[in-house]
Amino acid sequence: MRPMRLLPAAAAILLAACGSTPVPEVRYYSLPPATAIEAAAEPVLALPIRVEILSADGPHAEQGVLYANTEGGPVRTYHYQLWNDTPGALLQKRLIARLRAANYSTVVASRLPGQVGAFHITGDVQAFERVRDADGNWRVEIRLELRADVGESELPVVLETYAASVPADSDSMQATVRAFAAGVDDIFARFLADLAQQGA
Repeated sequence: MRPMRLLPAAAAILLAACGSTPVPEVRYYSLPPATAIEAAAEPVLALPIRVEILSADGPHAEQGVLYANTEGGPVRTYHYQLWNDTPGALLQKRLIARLRAANYSTVVASRLPGQVGAFHITGDVQAFERVRDADGNWRVEIRLELRADVGESELPVVLETYAASVPADSDSMQATVRAFAAGVDDIFARFLADLAQQGA
């Protein structure tokens, strides 16, 4: 019977050990500010610009940072590493800021009165994840479909899928976030160049 008396004490020790396991800290990330953008002397486009939140499906519509531990492997979600907004909203705000900084129009906004003729920019997040390559290094993979329509035109004036693959300079999440920013800014620069052709 003596060993039986030890069971409550052993259970208490196990419970104490479980209770001491620290809960991971939730961390929220935002894209760092873009590098300085040279503004055009005059607005590039004559019409206002409306930018919608980019659409996304499945995990790309959520705040968790996505990752794949192997090339072509399954995409998973970090539970404690989150964006401070959904990728679609982050990208909308960054594109608006870039269009304003580059002086693409006198008005660049997320909403405009329905009767106002404007460039209407929409998009779809097709890839936005952290990927570990065969050498164990991290990079980011981004693929966005971006579209620009004008007024009531039936066909878009720009409709392209833009991709970027950017290596992170270390294994840290902060390095990955910087790589995301670099990739997004590269894509937006190419999209803005295509959009500028509509004002030529």
